Amino acid sequence: MSVRYKGRDEIPVAFTPITEDNYGGGAFAGNTGTRFGCVEELVPHYDPEINPVYVLRDGGNQGLPFLLSRRKNVRLRMTWLQPTYEVSGQSFLQHYLLKDPGVDGGVPCSNVIMEAVIKRDASNIISLTWKGLKINVCTVRGSIGEPQRWTAELIGKSMAINNAQQYNAFATDFTQKPWMWNDTYVQYDAGSGLTLFPDLTDYEFRFENGLKPNFVFNSAGSLELTSLEQTLQTATARLTANLTSKAFLDYLLNLTELDLKLVMPDNKYILLSDGKFRSVEPTIEPEDLIAQKLEFMARSWSHNL
Repeated sequence: MSVRYKGRDEIPVAFTPITEDNYGGGAFAGNTGTRFGCVEELVPHYDPEINPVYVLRDGGNQGLPFLLSRRKNVRLRMTWLQPTYEVSGQSFLQHYLLKDPGVDGGVPCSNVIMEAVIKRDASNIISLTWKGLKINVCTVRGSIGEPQRWTAELIGKSMAINNAQQYNAFATDFTQKPWMWNDTYVQYDAGSGLTLFPDLTDYEFRFENGLKPNFVFNSAGSLELTSLEQTLQTATARLTANLTSKAFLDYLLNLTELDLKLVMPDNKYILLSDGKFRSVEPTIEPEDLIAQKLEFMARSWSHNL
């Protein structure tokens, strides 16, 4: 009897950090992965760049191409809710959002191994494993009445599919309540100290690492990339707030430098520093409050995650 897997099957997701000098290699530390936060969506993408190559042929093969793979492109998109409790005090975000990543006394750590196990029962298991994963884009969003959501777009070196779980033990599943909209807030500083951002209804903070896949010739003849090199790194924000004064319009016109701070539970925060508004668009409709949509670009950023 065929089995049709579904999202309500048992699906644990775990990760382990790997030092950069072992890019695309390594294994879960102690064969145990750190359980990932409350995953809402997991979208694997694998593209071998199949390319038809036509040559002069005979023997009945004339006009038929060779189907050759240019390169292996591994991608993964995830959306998750961040729980307050973190196994062993380690967060996926700690390993990725640090500009100079380091854990365990400063050991460099900028790529991870991940496994997602789709388990209907003991006889029907699909294991998806990725190596050499790094975040290319990370976004955190908050809206009134909704949980705070994180989305990561990752690039990796390799992806494998197995019919058995590859790592024996995952840490305990999360049962703690994820962060809600009212667990977070945004502050700004125009030079006189941080103060609450007025009448904010939606926020989105976005971080781009500008990762460039590096493919090279090697003795193994591998189609997999050798490294992911970080290029330009940008941090931006998009905010929606009720119009209460002309202050933010003035900030835009005067090219005023500001700081934005996203405050979260457990003394965690993300700080966008020395930025400017690049757009403020008040939406004026007779049946609603006047909302201003603001776009912000920072020169630098830091965090406590």
